[in-house]
Amino acid sequence: LTSTRAPGPSRFAPATLFRQIDNAQTTRAIRLKFLKRGTRMKLTDLMAETTQVVTAGADSELAFTIAEAPGFSFLRYELLP
Repeated sequence: LTSTRAPGPSRFAPATLFRQIDNAQTTRAIRLKFLKRGTRMKLTDLMAETTQVVTAGADSELAFTIAEAPGFSFLRYELLP
């Protein structure tokens, strides 16, 4: 999985995750350098119109899933207090 997003931390921002056609991993943890351990974030899948609240792990990682390859997720994130 690879991602693109606007540079720098922001309270609201879009992010796009891509899964390449030859990638066998459906789920992968991605380190987000702008997050600290325990930071909560609301993720909204803009295509599926679903929302989830996630918490960054010890290494500022969040797990993302894209079921089929090739595939992508178009997300909006909001940092929570």
